Amino acid sequence: MAIQLNHLKTAMSVLVKEKTEMQHQLREAHETGEMRERQIQSIQSELADRNGRLMRAEAEMGAARHEIEKLN
Repeated sequence: MAIQLNHLKTAMSVLVKEKTEMQHQLREAHETGEMRERQIQSIQSELADRNGRLMRAEAEMGAARHEIEKLN
């Protein structure tokens, strides 16, 4: 009986250790996911900003072409 109890304690200890390690890995994965999400949001924001600048530049070019055509 004492041997079985000792084996059970050892098994429980291993399970607790594995659970702790899995929780640590889960935390790391969650933090990595959050970091990636922030990076994606930053890239999307930068892309929207660049797209807005591009649209303004295209509008200015169109207006300049129109003025040039009027002068010709």
